[in-house]
Amino acid sequence: MKRAAATRMALGSAGAAMLLSTGLYLSGAIAAEPRPTGTVAHNMIAVKGMQRTFIVYTPKSLKPNAPLVFVFHGSGGDGESMRDATGFEFDMLADRDGFVVVYPDGYQTTWNDCRKASPQPARRANIDDESFVEAMIAKEVSDHAIDRKRVFSAGWSNGGQLGYRFALERANQFAAVAAITANLPNPGNLACTPSGASMPVMVINGTDDPIN
Repeated sequence: MKRAAATRMALGSAGAAMLLSTGLYLSGAIAAEPRPTGTVAHNMIAVKGMQRTFIVYTPKSLKPNAPLVFVFHGSGGDGESMRDATGFEFDMLADRDGFVVVYPDGYQTTWNDCRKASPQPARRANIDDESFVEAMIAKEVSDHAIDRKRVFSAGWSNGGQLGYRFALERANQFAAVAAITANLPNPGNLACTPSGASMPVMVINGTDDPIN
C-alpha cells in the first residue's frame, strides 16, 4: 500500500472483514454511493465524570449474540469522519454479516495509547479510554444483546495504537485487533503493562510510510 493510499484513509472493509473471518482486502477507494440500510444512533455516556460520545450502526435484522466491532479514528478525527472516510463499508458489512458497529469519539480527537512520549491531548491528560470502551460494551450488551466473546477492534493510526493497548492489556476483552498504519512503541517508550496473554492481531502498514 503506497503512502498516498494510506493518506486517503482507504481502510475500506479490511478490519471488519478480517475480524469476522469473512476475508480481508483494502479497497484503495471510497465507495461512491454507499447504501447502508440499518439505523444510526448518536450516543452519549458518562465515564468517570466525563461525557463521552459515540455513533452506533445497527443492521435492520440483528440477531441476539451478534458480534460488536469498534472502529477507532486517527488523531484529528472523530467517529463521524471515520465512518465517512471508510466509505460506510463497515456499515454495509454489518448489514451483510449481522454485527453492530461502534464509532467512538476520542478526547479532543485523540486516544490515550501506550506511548509515554505521545503529544496527544488524551495521553497528556491520561484519559481513561479503556473505561470508555467498557462502558460502550456494557451498553451494547444491554441494548442489542451482543456477544461479549466476539468484540473486535479496528483502528487507524492513533486508533490503531489504541488497539495495541487493548491487545497488551485487555486480551480477555477483545477477540482480535486490527491495527492499520500504527506501530507498537519501543520498550523505553512503553507506557502500558502487558498482561502476557496472547490474542490474534492483524497489522497493516505501508512499505512507503516514513513513520510506521
